[in-house]
Parts: sequence; structure tokens; C-alpha cells
Amino acid sequence: MKHVRAIFVTAALAAFIALSSAASVLAACTPATTPNTSGVTANSQLEVLESICNSATAGSSYNGTGSTTHSGVTTAYGTGGQLFANNTGGNAVASTITVTGTNAGTGLISKALVETNGPNQPPTIILWLFSGTPTTTTLVDRSTYIGPYAADITSGIYIGSITCSSWNKTNDGTAQYFSECSTSGLVSGFLPFKALAGSTNINVLEEILGAYTPASSETHTYLISTLRDN
Repeated sequence: MKHVRAIFVTAALAAFIALSSAASVLAACTPATTPNTSGVTANSQLEVLESICNSATAGSSYNGTGSTTHSGVTTAYGTGGQLFANNTGGNAVASTITVTGTNAGTGLISKALVETNGPNQPPTIILWLFSGTPTTTTLVDRSTYIGPYAADITSGIYIGSITCSSWNKTNDGTAQYFSECSTSGLVSGFLPFKALAGSTNINVLEEILGAYTPASSETHTYLISTLRDN
């Protein structure tokens, strides 16, 4: 009987911790705490929490999409962090990922997947996410890029990052590669976000973190699972 009771108490404690973690994530979305998620109401937080607690499949589908197609140059990337972009001159333009159904919407990123249509396995890549326009002055494909500029952080537009390290081949005759990625969310892996003003998207810059030879105009497709509160 004591053993059964101990199991019950342990299970109850685990459930409480899970709920507390989810609540902590949502608490981080309150307007006064995080610039990226300002405007999240108490009611909308409860709605997201309810979707997490009551649905075993909450966040299981990929309801956000985006992509980056790099330049036609097939020169290999080096071993340091370099930008994966579609321009060889001027200033890079961040790609977008759709994350909400309403402009400037808010929510949580729960998981992500990246797929490449190139023949070579990528190294670790990092997706740097922003709720505004990140600094890209003079940045081109293969420019050194190891993360956001200080101005992007202090202005509050930096959301967080998604890291993709482990790659698998698809089962196609001409195999492609995909990676199930991890987020920089500190609590339960959930990453709070706010979409761009007047848009349902967030911005993304991709860092290639290792030696790698891409195909001409290779495309990396981003699939994001979000828990949306509006």
C-alpha cells in the first residue's frame, strides 16, 4: 500500500511540476516582462495553458512555415559561423516564418523541423528569431554571423534561437536531409514570441555552424509548431 501511495504522490508531484512549468512559461509572456510578447492577456494565457494541459496533441502539428534559399554560389562554408542567405551583395534580408493567424499575434513555439533539398548533409545550423527587422548591414551569403547584434537585443526584437544538430536522410531515391530541432526556451522548451507589427510572421536569420558545401540555390524549409493565443 505504501508503495502504491508513493507512486501516486510521485505522479501527482510530476503533474504539478509540469503545470507549474507551463504556467511559468505563460507568466513570462506578460506585457511588463517580455517586449517580444507584450499584449498577451490573462485570458489568452489561460487559453494556451488549457490547450497544453487538456490536449495530448497540442502543438504536435507544424502550423508555421518559412524558408531561405541561398545564393547560386556553391563555394563551401567554413568551420565558423556564417550566414546562409540569398544575396552576394548589398544587405541580407531576413526570411520570414508564419507563426500566428492574426497580425502581431503572440504564442509559444513548442518544436521545429528543418528540411533541406540539397544532396549534402548540413552541419549544425542555428535559426536566430526576431520580432522586428534585425541588423544585416553589409551582410551577404557566407558573411561571418554568430548571432544577433547588440542593438537587436537591447531593442527587444530578439526572440530566441532554434538549433538543429542531428540530421536524418529521407527515404527518397535522391535523399534529402531533415533535422528535428531544439529551442532556446528555458522552461519546458517553449519559446515565447510576438509576430511582427502588421504581420503574422517573425523574422529569421540562419547561421551555418561548420564546413558544408551547398547546392546551387539550395532551399532550407522551416516547419514550426506553435501554440497560439490569438
